[in-house]
Amino acid sequence: MMGVEAECDRIKGPWSPEEDEALRRLVERHGARNWTAIGRGIPGRSGKSCRLRWCNQLSPQVERRPFTPDEDAAILRAHARLGN
Repeated sequence: MMGVEAECDRIKGPWSPEEDEALRRLVERHGARNWTAIGRGIPGRSGKSCRLRWCNQLSPQVERRPFTPDEDAAILRAHARLGN
């Protein structure tokens, strides 16, 4: 039942700025591949949650810009054809 106990200690809410900074430092130290080691460095966060936070929000490779007019049009065409 060790997995159940470990699951209870996990944080499920939003990430704090301090956790984000710790994640940045750990990725710099371990690289963006060793998520088990990185997860051990942030109390309450699993390696998987660290990977998801990095890959979807914090990585410098994540584009943070509005959609282009062509992208908007493609989304609207797909929605008209496929729905929600």
